[in-house]
Amino acid sequence: MKNYFLLAAMLLFMVPVYAFDVPLEIVNKGGGGNQFPKSPIPTLYVDLEDYVLSLSGDTCTYSLQILDEDGYVVYSTVIAAGTSQVVLPSTLSGEYEIRFVTDDFYYYGYITL
Repeated sequence: MKNYFLLAAMLLFMVPVYAFDVPLEIVNKGGGGNQFPKSPIPTLYVDLEDYVLSLSGDTCTYSLQILDEDGYVVYSTVIAAGTSQVVLPSTLSGEYEIRFVTDDFYYYGYITL
């Protein structure tokens, strides 16, 4: 029975969290060897139109990171809890990985600017 619970919990973390325009997946960083969070992970929905990210759901404070194809962070900023929109720099052009990072987990997806 314990193995079924662990399998179900692992599958929960492998299911993508779909947003409006930007499909996101979640990664639990699992500090201290514990792979399961102590509280529910908030749902984050992201919409991208031009260079404006619209956020909704249970938003907390995130570190936003934009990574290029080589995995280098080309832009980062802190998004305060309750923020509903973030304007990305118009100097970015191409395909990027986007991350919303907290201490315990991060969401990631791919965007084209």
